[in-house]
Amino acid sequence: MNIIYDFNNFLLNETLKTYDIDLTIKSAQVEIDLLFINAFVSKNSINNSIKILINDIFYNNTFSLCLDVINTMMINRFGWFPSIMLMINTVGQPNNKRYDENFLKNNFRNIKNVEITYEAKYDLESNVPNKLYHLSFQEFENKILKSGLSPKSGNKLSKHLDRIYVCSNIEDCKELISRMKLNFAEIKFHNKKNKINTKWIIYEIDTNLQNKPIDFKLRLFKDPNYKNGYYLVDNIPPQNIKIVDKES
Repeated sequence: MNIIYDFNNFLLNETLKTYDIDLTIKSAQVEIDLLFINAFVSKNSINNSIKILINDIFYNNTFSLCLDVINTMMINRFGWFPSIMLMINTVGQPNNKRYDENFLKNNFRNIKNVEITYEAKYDLESNVPNKLYHLSFQEFENKILKSGLSPKSGNKLSKHLDRIYVCSNIEDCKELISRMKLNFAEIKFHNKKNKINTKWIIYEIDTNLQNKPIDFKLRLFKDPNYKNGYYLVDNIPPQNIKIVDKES
């Protein structure tokens, strides 16, 4: 099973490429129209993302299938991944949150429209500084100090590529504390048994990784969803990680 999982991850991370945004929008709209799905594809030029607005889903009995078709097309064929969803409920109230496929499928009867943002496989690559910083919960402290940091999606319901979210300084990490706790509070609301130590902790990452192949290059990408956010897609070993601040 692990071999299959690793091979699928290899296919997703190493062989899948992101197709041109304009070509993707044009092709996706043609296919959506041919399938008689009530959806409109558009471009967000500010952060080079794609938006797909799916209309009148609250009475669409085949919504789950439509969503599967759209995501399969966008991810497997064009290399674009859902990241954010803006929902409008049946009384016109908006709700903007990280993409959550199960939430959409389980609650579509209460949602009139949803606009899903799709991002490229990788964003703009940035120069890697000597130090980076990672915000987390103290619940995972022992595991991180023992095993290091590995790219994860943060929300397993997301179809986005796994990543390690980082900041260029401690202050930027601290600005994300309230957002991190709010995201977990929402997860906990839907799972009352999810009890973890939610005190925050900030790690410093030494980006000078040892014992790597000579052609290895640590890759750092700008996160378009956060002003001062970045992400890594490579593992960080424990010897390159230390605690610099934590909640008492």
